[in-house]
Amino acid sequence: MSRQAFLLINTATVSGIVGLARGDEVLAQASLQLATASNTVVAAIDRVLVEARCTLDDVRSIVLVKGPGTDRKSGSAGMPRPISSA
Repeated sequence: MSRQAFLLINTATVSGIVGLARGDEVLAQASLQLATASNTVVAAIDRVLVEARCTLDDVRSIVLVKGPGTDRKSGSAGMPRPISSA
């Protein structure tokens, strides 16, 4: 893969999601069920990597979402916000 990808993980909303993107292009994504999201994140990461034909070596950053809660800066209640990129 010529440009490295971003692994996106959101377990802060009613329907969680794991995705892999490169630039503006979504390469793969997997939905998570709310009640079991934390138990299925690793399997979902494996699925999106396989679907996108990528490995963890292709991942430049991992983006996590914190929430729900109030974003004090924007005043938006219940909206998740990115907390970290590694």
